[in-house]
Amino acid sequence: MTGSVYCPATMLSKFRQQKMASLFRNWDFDHDGYLERSDYVLVALRLAELAGLLPGSNEYTAMVNGYLAGWNHLKEMGDADDDDRVSLDEYLIVQEHDLQDKDRWRQEVIGLQQFIFRAVDLDVDQRLTQEEFARIARAYGVEEVMSREVARRFDKDGDGLIPFADLFEYLDDFYYGEDPKAFGTYIAGIFNTKE
Repeated sequence: MTGSVYCPATMLSKFRQQKMASLFRNWDFDHDGYLERSDYVLVALRLAELAGLLPGSNEYTAMVNGYLAGWNHLKEMGDADDDDRVSLDEYLIVQEHDLQDKDRWRQEVIGLQQFIFRAVDLDVDQRLTQEEFARIARAYGVEEVMSREVARRFDKDGDGLIPFADLFEYLDDFYYGEDPKAFGTYIAGIFNTKE
């Protein structure tokens, strides 16, 4: 991985690149500076376990296949040197490409999140508790203390619950927003905006 977060090869603003870099670091579970197939498999398995999905069930298979499709797309679009791994700079270029089509992004990312939230929302009230959200964040590589802090921030009215509709708004803030104060800015954890 390059030493700098800013990658001038993309048209994403420096701020959006910093947010994408925080996501990249979360997913890079072995901290080797690259995303690999194993990172995507690990997220899928963590989420499947969190949702109580049984190996071999349709839901489990859909979860794993969804994340493998995500990896295959990233590899196809970003693995320029065909080494079966994607650097931060390559990842940022793929993000820029994918984020240009917001309708497609909504269908893919929000559809996957809806699947995850439904699997975890055991009382089917269209809301996650702070703890449920924190567990999902940890499955994506957000550190425990940070996952709890983000969950606390997302509980706007302090009732201990985070409505699904708010979470989709936060995802939009994270991927598209330029406001450091927007709620969704830190969905992947707090990062230093001075990087």
